[in-house]
Amino acid sequence: MRTLIATLGAVLLLAGVVWAQQQAPEQPLNLAYFPKKAVEFTHTPHLKEAGLQCEECHHKKVDGKIVKCSTSGCHDVFDRKDRSEASFYNMVHGRGSKDMQSCLGCHKEAAKGKFKSMGRELTSCKGSVCHP
Repeated sequence: MRTLIATLGAVLLLAGVVWAQQQAPEQPLNLAYFPKKAVEFTHTPHLKEAGLQCEECHHKKVDGKIVKCSTSGCHDVFDRKDRSEASFYNMVHGRGSKDMQSCLGCHKEAAKGKFKSMGRELTSCKGSVCHP
């Protein structure tokens, strides 16, 4: 009986921790940082279909909370020609690094593996899920 109560207590504690975690926005985010057509980014396919965890992309936290990619001090440089780690454009389209992959780098990897059938839908500049 003690084991059952301890197990039930652990399950309830874990459920509370999971419930208290930050939730990804359900509505698409309009990433209109550059003059071309804005990209509507949706977290759902990245979390549910691709099975990513928030921390795989959001590598910075402030006061224990995940912050937006464009938060000051992260990827807050909006010059398309800038290729520094602070560049938002480079974060999305760049080659990435050994510690952090760019969005396009991850899409290219997915198009060779788990999402091979999507191919250019994931990686093209035009007519893709990012740039329809």
